[in-house]
Amino acid sequence: MAFGGVHSIYPTDARFSPDGKWIAYGSAETPGPTTIYVQPFPATGAKYQLFVKGINDTPHKPVWSFDGNELFYIPRFGGFEVVKVTTHPGFAFGTALQIPRSFISASPNNRSAFDVTRDGRFLGMFSPNWSGQLNQPRDIAVVLNWFDELRTKAQ
Repeated sequence: MAFGGVHSIYPTDARFSPDGKWIAYGSAETPGPTTIYVQPFPATGAKYQLFVKGINDTPHKPVWSFDGNELFYIPRFGGFEVVKVTTHPGFAFGTALQIPRSFISASPNNRSAFDVTRDGRFLGMFSPNWSGQLNQPRDIAVVLNWFDELRTKAQ
């Protein structure tokens, strides 16, 4: 990533805030723990760091909520957390809270394994051999030509 002087040995998984004024990303300049940063866009030189809670925490894969008031991320293997954020008049992190998840973790050197939908639900990826302690994935139904079917039923 060439934005704002960011250097990371892992993919940053940078994400713009919904209003386009902030960028959240994970970074590690050397092999070891990652952490999450937020910078204004366009870059001003300001950088805000999410402080880790535990010695084994490696926060990565930040994803903004639809309204831009929260950041979801993976803090450690098997974990999932959300932190409230304030963007006006300046940026600040709130207190992080652990939340349940039903999708697989992605390590800092892999691309993100989840996203947040407009209504606050999660879209996650699963391994075909997934048999972890978390909720098993549900079936996925793909509907093709749904508009034609809707048009037929509406007549």
